[in-house]
Amino acid sequence: MFKNLLRITVSIGLMIFATILKAETPSVKELSKGITAFLCTEVNNLENVPYIFIEGKDGWSLNGTPDISVSKTDNGFMLKFPSPFEGIGVFNEDKDKDGSWKFEYLGEGGSMKSTCTIQNDFAFILTKALIPKIVKNADDLVQAKNNARDTLLSEKYKSQRLINNLKKKSDILEIKLADTVKKLEAQKTNTDKFMQQVMKIKKDEGSGFRLLGNSFVISTEVLFSVGSTRLGSRGKGELDKIADLIGDIALEIPKEIDWIINVDGHTDRIPFSGFGNDYKDNWELSQARALSVVRYLMDDLAIPANKLAANGFGEFQPIDDRDTPEAYKTNRRIEIRLTEK
Repeated sequence: MFKNLLRITVSIGLMIFATILKAETPSVKELSKGITAFLCTEVNNLENVPYIFIEGKDGWSLNGTPDISVSKTDNGFMLKFPSPFEGIGVFNEDKDKDGSWKFEYLGEGGSMKSTCTIQNDFAFILTKALIPKIVKNADDLVQAKNNARDTLLSEKYKSQRLINNLKKKSDILEIKLADTVKKLEAQKTNTDKFMQQVMKIKKDEGSGFRLLGNSFVISTEVLFSVGSTRLGSRGKGELDKIADLIGDIALEIPKEIDWIINVDGHTDRIPFSGFGNDYKDNWELSQARALSVVRYLMDDLAIPANKLAANGFGEFQPIDDRDTPEAYKTNRRIEIRLTEK
């Protein structure tokens, strides 16, 4: 019974540590007050079994065994044991032997007598030995607390900087988004005006071109005679109209955007023969016609050469795949489009 000295010692240490944490640190002597220790012999001749009584705010207790009720008497201590060792124990000074105490137990399990020796210096010696370690542990706990606080503050500042940076980026993105929306709205307005101009030209002047996606499409019959790459007067007039429209668009393009006018020549799939002995096939013819349009835009309409490009596709990019005269006529065309380089 009550043989776990390590548990008792740790419990005393915790009690002392709690006392040290108070505002005022008492002396070792003061700390050892209210602690009475005995070393006893028990049944089976077990020796040096510790019994340590501690006085707390709610009275005395036998440390390590909270279920045992302890009462201080004039001559010593009285203990009430719970089940399964239910019974009464008494610590009294043995009047027949100086300096000796006896412990008597009577309960359901029988009776027991022990001879005990009071350890007047036990608490004092134990307390004095534990205090330096407890103080060091307390210092270590305080240092650990300070380190944890410093780490927490550092992480807090890092998080705040991250939040501030994200907010700045968010504000920049909002500004860019608003600017983009503004440009898109302006672009839509310009597109609407442009389409109105196109429709007016087509209605008032019977224009010979049409729009296909973002390209101006002119039938080669409007621009050239059969097998020729020489522009006719009607074709030049149509190109003048398209150049004016493209010029209006170019004025609205931001300076940082590098744009170019692509002129693409296309033919039908009928094999080239009989006309234009200077060209071997439809591919060469389509390239020559595109180049003829580019030279007119550059030489006669003063569009800078670095803003023009001529491309020939022959019969390999038809709009209409059918083998009909109408499809062939649709596919024989010049496409002019303004794009970013």
